[in-house]
Amino acid sequence: MFILGLAFKIRDGDNGKRDAEIDGTFSITPSEYYMGDRQVTIPELGKLESVNVRDVWEHEAHNFTPWLAGNITQLGEALNMDLELVQQEAQVGDFSLDILATDGSGAMVAIENQLEWTDHSHLGQILTYAAGYDVR
Repeated sequence: MFILGLAFKIRDGDNGKRDAEIDGTFSITPSEYYMGDRQVTIPELGKLESVNVRDVWEHEAHNFTPWLAGNITQLGEALNMDLELVQQEAQVGDFSLDILATDGSGAMVAIENQLEWTDHSHLGQILTYAAGYDVR
């Protein structure tokens, strides 16, 4: 993969504002490029593409929940929480909470994941889980 770009130089303009002017072109390889005589290293990036979640996770309980539980740290980072897995499929009466976790303070966190449209029954379930595990 090669990316072509432009290098910019910042200068003070006549009007007292800072202006950017084109200094030339440079090429980017997957791992490094040169800006003038300075070598700059960049990480390799992939291309984002839209996919059907069912093509990735065929079954919510058997595929998606274990994947999400295995990536609980990344989920916590996305939510700005320090999450730690306690249990998958945690029982509360006749229901099963997808993921039970704790946050950085030790408070219980209920995670009910959903790959399809949700409905009112899921609200009732999450309230049941919250009460069953003293979720805050």
